[in-house]
Amino acid sequence: MALALEEVWGRVKNVCKQNGLLILSVLAVVIGCLLGFFLRGKQLSEQSVLLISPFRCHSVMPPSPENDGFKQNIKTSTLI
Repeated sequence: MALALEEVWGRVKNVCKQNGLLILSVLAVVIGCLLGFFLRGKQLSEQSVLLISPFRCHSVMPPSPENDGFKQNIKTSTLI
């Protein structure tokens, strides 16, 4: 029984060595999809959204006197 477990563990390690990058890529996609699904219903601030997905922002205006530099005027794309 112990020999069979060692053999299985050796095969698992071999598969991970040969396909490690592929396994990590698939795990990253799955984790990203799960995070997106669960965070979609949350009411996140604009700053949180930008930290999570910085590539949604098309243009960020520099701080102006109206917003005292604490908020930025942000134009984001919308999906139809």
